[in-house]
Amino acid sequence: MKINKSVYVLYLFIGALVFGGCKKDVYDPNKDESKSNNSDYLTRAEKSLDIDYGIKGYKAVFEIYTENPIVTENGVSKKKEGVNAPFKVYTNDDCQYTGSISLPTATDKVYLYSEYIGLPECVELEVGESGIRFNMKEYREQQQSSGAKAATTLAKNVSLSRAGGDNPYNISAPLGTWSNGDYFQKNGIPNYLLKEYDIPEGLLNRIQNTLEGIDNSKYVRSSDVVNIKVIENASIKLIFLDGKGEYRNAMGYYYYNSKKELTAEEFNALPKYLAFPNCTEYSRPGGTLWGGDRIKLMYYGEDGKSEGSETFPQGTTIGWFLLANGFEDYGYNCKVNYNPKKGTWFSNDEFNEGKIKSCISIYDKESKKTILGIEDGGDKDYKDILFYVEATPDEAIYDPDKPTTDPEVPFDPETSGETVGTLAFEDLWPNKGDYDMNDVVITYKRSYTFDKDNNILEIQNSFTPYHEGGKIQSAFGYQIDLPQTYVDEVKMTNNNTSSAQLDAKGMEKEQDKATFILFDDLGQAKNNGEITLTIKLAASAGVKVDDIQKNKFYNPFICVSRSKTGNPVTSLPRREIHLTNYPPTKLADITNDFGRYDDRSGIDKEGNAIGPKYYVGDETNPYPFAIDLPITDYVVPDESVKINIFYPDFLNWVKEPTKYGDWYKNPKK
Repeated sequence: MKINKSVYVLYLFIGALVFGGCKKDVYDPNKDESKSNNSDYLTRAEKSLDIDYGIKGYKAVFEIYTENPIVTENGVSKKKEGVNAPFKVYTNDDCQYTGSISLPTATDKVYLYSEYIGLPECVELEVGESGIRFNMKEYREQQQSSGAKAATTLAKNVSLSRAGGDNPYNISAPLGTWSNGDYFQKNGIPNYLLKEYDIPEGLLNRIQNTLEGIDNSKYVRSSDVVNIKVIENASIKLIFLDGKGEYRNAMGYYYYNSKKELTAEEFNALPKYLAFPNCTEYSRPGGTLWGGDRIKLMYYGEDGKSEGSETFPQGTTIGWFLLANGFEDYGYNCKVNYNPKKGTWFSNDEFNEGKIKSCISIYDKESKKTILGIEDGGDKDYKDILFYVEATPDEAIYDPDKPTTDPEVPFDPETSGETVGTLAFEDLWPNKGDYDMNDVVITYKRSYTFDKDNNILEIQNSFTPYHEGGKIQSAFGYQIDLPQTYVDEVKMTNNNTSSAQLDAKGMEKEQDKATFILFDDLGQAKNNGEITLTIKLAASAGVKVDDIQKNKFYNPFICVSRSKTGNPVTSLPRREIHLTNYPPTKLADITNDFGRYDDRSGIDKEGNAIGPKYYVGDETNPYPFAIDLPITDYVVPDESVKINIFYPDFLNWVKEPTKYGDWYKNPKK
């Protein structure tokens, strides 16, 4: 039988007046403490987050996804469209971050993602009891150890041929072999990698700042500037930084006398040497290389027939080539091959088809390193593979004509993706009522903007009244765990709140913490649609990204009317309903509601709210009166159908909140 809630509320109101001065039915939190319920009934968990990329002098942005943001289609890896990262933050100056993250309790793995140069694009991480942890040095060593065991054979398979079966560009692989395991193995890892990984301090930030956006053609120069001129005898190392192009590219080098002008025939016949068979960043599908992986280039004489030397003589020019999608992984038969559909590209652009400029070269004055960016045939970002060249001595390859990196690195404010969810309230509290949890249902989205020090600048929110199952006039608002003085400005659109309730900035008056009332009447608000709210924090507030990840930073609530005509917000005493163990605001009525009927909120013998328990059921039937779900497609229970009937796992979750964390995904069929 359906309850007439307006009559029920009148009954409650009369009961409150009759028993208002009596304390015999007020809950004593010290009584039967062993039987009391301690759960917050959260569907989100606050987890520790410890990320260490281990790169000195590098400040970067990373994101955390709860689904894999990378998809591979037709062998091409790319970021999914519309995928959302609810967490985003800057590292410190040494590419580390320690803090908290709020995640759905059912989350058992997350994806660490960054578009910054030199960092793994996407790494899957486990969510453990102690939190989430990533240490790139340890991760690299673990993966390399695993890879070495699985690489049962080593390949030196260069098959560069056209239809005629020839090797038109005279490419060979004298530097060594590479891993050639099975289909489940990382293949193409050179066995001649040096055991060195350090990258000059600040270099990656300067490169990141210089090669921004998707068009870096302004750095294009002639091959005379792009190539490396050895002006005194030197040893040369080639250091991989990044490879996030669509293809699994192979790359190498060649050299010639700086005074010689090459014809096309001479250039094709010039000996060319494979350096890296697979220039793909490790975390990408089929990837093998980590930022900082390096090799030593060898000099085999002008004709390529001499024994290898570590010294490149003065007067030598070094150029670069790329075999677009040249690495072919067939498990135990990996090879590097000429791919006529994708092309072979040289830093000597005069010998490229259409004379396309495929390579840029930039000099970093601070570290005295030369950066190489190679385009594999798509856009003009010149970041499909990135390397830098290190010479000993440094001055041996200095060229004043090269473009230089920008030493001034701005760190612009960033905005996170959206945290989404649904709030559902039972409006007959402190009575259990029909417990269908559909009286007030609101979906929400929230994001934040932060600076380079992870100070929160703005918090963006939107709320959409989704369902009205109750018969009582209900209002909605929320409080954030910050003093009102921390808020500089509030912008709210499409709300239906009386301005008399709000102060000059748009916050509710007479509150100690920043409190926002979005509507006074759910029925009217449902017709109006989405409400947006932007909170700009004061510059001196010092609120960090970590602070707003705390479970109780956001404290949403509804106010329900005690009569047919009273405004549920302004008619005092005010009946507020919050999430379990979330405290009431300063304006909530304690005397007439707390500890009565089915509620077991913590109050003292004088009737003052003392917590830590708020808005929670009794020992026999513990249950929340409001829930926050990490989804926006909540299937609302039918009217007067208890939520535990509509969702069979609900009671299991109530009894064991750490289990059955995804009960809301399984409504009764």
